[in-house]
Amino acid sequence: MDKQPIPILLFADSIPGIQPYDWQCKILLSYEAGFQTAAACANFTGKTSTVFPIAALWTLFNFPRARVMYLSATGAQVKNQFFASLSRFRNRPALAGWSWLETEVRNPSGGFLFGRATDTGGNIEGIHDQVDSPASLLVDEAKSISPKVLDALERCSTSFRLFMSSTGPSFGGFYQIMTARAHLWKTFWVKSSDCPHVPKALIEFDRENLKSSVFAIKHDCQFLYDSGDSMISLEHVRALSDSPPAFVDGPKAAFCDFAGPGD
Repeated sequence: MDKQPIPILLFADSIPGIQPYDWQCKILLSYEAGFQTAAACANFTGKTSTVFPIAALWTLFNFPRARVMYLSATGAQVKNQFFASLSRFRNRPALAGWSWLETEVRNPSGGFLFGRATDTGGNIEGIHDQVDSPASLLVDEAKSISPKVLDALERCSTSFRLFMSSTGPSFGGFYQIMTARAHLWKTFWVKSSDCPHVPKALIEFDRENLKSSVFAIKHDCQFLYDSGDSMISLEHVRALSDSPPAFVDGPKAAFCDFAGPGD
């Protein structure tokens, strides 16, 4: 008789010894349930060091022949951040007998987790569910993954799928997932204020000292409709187009004096 999977939050607490924040719990529960899950996150929220490791290890632990692919835009993210963070769990007694390589982890039953980066050249192969061997896709910094690669991943048949990223300009595949295609995913928005480890004093300091566009990405996980230098942002123009103000009859007047270097 096959063993029953350990619930993901119980696993996080008992095996790697992590007590996730509330927002991390919600994302992990969505992943565990098999929903296509996507999260836009402020900087330094713990997606690479906490959420992805729990999801990867839980999958390999509960499904001994699972195949898990962790994908990011850069080899440095894969090797120096995700797998370096993952290695701190290698001495957990419940994971004895696992092989821990530079960008790969294998359990004794043939299941494995492997890392890939889109900046290393060559094709990114897809993975699909097989009999007794569920597949999982973990995509980090999804905003930097090319639409062509994301389209290829869409064609993969997987039991588990988690895309997470910081934000940036309002275009690309991940932006579409979080907006126009959000009805097809379980989506989450994570601000710095949702993370107890981010000091409130730092958030307020940055609010006063950073450009509003930089703060919007770093702390408020907002996508930008321009670089932050526009006199009237595209976001405001779209909002007015969608909900124009009531017409008021009368004389029309306008004056603009845009000045800057090179004008």
